[in-house]
Amino acid sequence: MLFGKYAATKGEAKYPTLFESRVLHVCPVIHAPAGINVFDLCGRNRNGTLTNMDPPTDWIRGRYGYAIDFDGGDDRLRFSFPMIGGTGDFTVVAWIYPTSFSKAGTVGGNYGLGDLTGIYCGFQQTTGRISLYINSGSTFISTVASTLNAWNFVVWTRKNGVAEMFVNGESSGTRTMSGSIGSSLFWAIGRGPDYSGEEFAGQIAEQIVYSRALTAGERKLLSVRPGIALTAKRSFLGGSTFNRRRRLLVGAGS
Repeated sequence: MLFGKYAATKGEAKYPTLFESRVLHVCPVIHAPAGINVFDLCGRNRNGTLTNMDPPTDWIRGRYGYAIDFDGGDDRLRFSFPMIGGTGDFTVVAWIYPTSFSKAGTVGGNYGLGDLTGIYCGFQQTTGRISLYINSGSTFISTVASTLNAWNFVVWTRKNGVAEMFVNGESSGTRTMSGSIGSSLFWAIGRGPDYSGEEFAGQIAEQIVYSRALTAGERKLLSVRPGIALTAKRSFLGGSTFNRRRRLLVGAGS
């Protein structure tokens, strides 16, 4: 199985469980700009396409390396697979840098006008509180908010029909959300797959979709920095020792 040009393999990784049950893994941090393409690094070939975007200006360097910049207008990263569907467990994790809360922002999902039973992972207008929507009206709004103009590690997860969200490790509490998630629309990042009005403004450095609920320990590991699941070697101790052979791109910006 392929894990990406710059990625450690599961056997090389210090935390091999982070490779298990991935449905999608996009991580601009660890590979150079690839034009309109954003590669799926979990070996499933579910690559995304920058839509209504300008690659030379929307691949940008920041604190952790490369990220993709969304203008809060018509920018969208499209895929050709729904990623999540049914009543099973899931986890969506993302590193986001929101630059505006003037409207709700779509971080990822397959909810849209063509399938109102899909899933929406994003944040609320004005407050920046992260939110989860599934199955025609089941909405969960977090008590904790993402921070404007700063990097945030955000998580949406469901286990045995109970949903929970996290912002930088802080839990939103839990809510029963056991409904079946529709899967007739394909996954999109930055904007809904077939509608406008909840466009994300800011940068996204990584997004992983799992078909299981991550443990608290796994979430903590992923919260260290974007790309850690792909670049951390067995010698990695949580500091600054990275596999430079794999060319982890670390910038000095925001």
